[in-house]
Formats: sequence, C-alpha cells, structure tokens
Amino acid sequence: CIATAEYNPVCGSDNVTYWNMGRFNCAKSC
Repeated sequence: CIATAEYNPVCGSDNVTYWNMGRFNCAKSC
C-alpha cells in the first residue's frame, strides 16, 4: 500500500497514532 511520508498524525479508534491519513487508511484496509 502506498502512503506519503507527510507527517500528519491521525489517532485511530484502536488508540494507535498513525503517521498520516494515508497510512491510517492502509492499516484499515489490511
């Protein structure tokens, strides 16, 4: 999954802070 290197933290519902929305979506779609 491709995600940008931009740092824009996103708090997920599992109390994990993801690097950015792209990586959050990648983790969600796995």
